[in-house]
Amino acid sequence: MQGIINYIVRERNWVFVQGLNLKRTLNLGSDKKLGLGTITCKEDPFLVNLDVKLVDPADLLPTECEWRYDDEGTRVRVSKRTGRLIPIPEQAYETIDYVTAKGYRLQPKDTPESEVKKVTFQPEAKTFEMDICDKMGIKDDRVPYPMYWY
Repeated sequence: MQGIINYIVRERNWVFVQGLNLKRTLNLGSDKKLGLGTITCKEDPFLVNLDVKLVDPADLLPTECEWRYDDEGTRVRVSKRTGRLIPIPEQAYETIDYVTAKGYRLQPKDTPESEVKKVTFQPEAKTFEMDICDKMGIKDDRVPYPMYWY
């Protein structure tokens, strides 16, 4: 069966396909004696790596794909069965705010290179209290209690 993907949940590796994997539930409501009620349909998700395959553009049948590099050096999807290219839809390149790379504008750089390369922090093996005492010129004569972290 083929369908159009409605929604993708990347965190769970799920896709919801329009009209497929429907679960029907009967809601009788308060009139159980009359048998009146409603049937609601809900799409359940498919697992991407187990339940979903790509469609081969040559014969419109499900196929496995692999990633290869073409002559220009770009990475493309290729059908394992027929060897034809499977195009990647433009929506795959969209960000969360529905902007593709073509929609980005180059912004001028506002910080000069000399300021970026300037070292402004020197790490030291001191505690926060020791660092404050050094910066404020406080002499600390106390001997720290030995602590052991196992």
